[in-house]
Amino acid sequence: MGLEIIEYAKHNLESGEKIQHQTGTHPIILLNPCLLFLVGVAVMVVTGTPNIQSLLESPIETYGANPLMLLWPVGAYMTLQAAIMTVKRALTIMTTEITVTTRRVIWKTGLIWRNTDNISRARIEGCRLSEQSWLGQWLNYGTVEVKGIGGNVMDLSYARDPKNLQSHLNPPPTHSENRVADSDHSHATLAVGQSVESVTGVPGVRPDFG
Repeated sequence: MGLEIIEYAKHNLESGEKIQHQTGTHPIILLNPCLLFLVGVAVMVVTGTPNIQSLLESPIETYGANPLMLLWPVGAYMTLQAAIMTVKRALTIMTTEITVTTRRVIWKTGLIWRNTDNISRARIEGCRLSEQSWLGQWLNYGTVEVKGIGGNVMDLSYARDPKNLQSHLNPPPTHSENRVADSDHSHATLAVGQSVESVTGVPGVRPDFG
């Protein structure tokens, strides 16, 4: 099962398709539930553990002696909710895959009930780092937005190493593209030179209109 969790994309590649880059969800998503858990425990410690027998015999006197005890159920609820959130988010970290292949970008999360999405590389219209706070810059996480043709948008939230992911989705131009760019630049330079020559009559001399 462990291999299946981390190798979903590997087991679902098309013929001739190869993995170029893989990442996942950053552990920063555990920060909020951990903080909530600590606050809940602190509330329970400060208010004190209620004496069930005293509460049953004389609840008014018991709460009158320690009014803060009324907050103990709140702390217990916060602690329970934080524990549940922590387990859920830990599973999210373990089961989320963000994979860039030679043909697609694939997102998958979930263990028993899986959620998956993918966009063909040929249909990607643009990719940008849509959200990264100062903490995200420090800990190296952020949200990468992949926009497909036709309005399909894939938000890869809390992705680890988002700039590296973005670089794989927006690869540098190929040699053929560079040659085309150099050719266009050469044509533009030639056109400017010809226009200068037609005005001044001297090749490469810029006219002085002052």
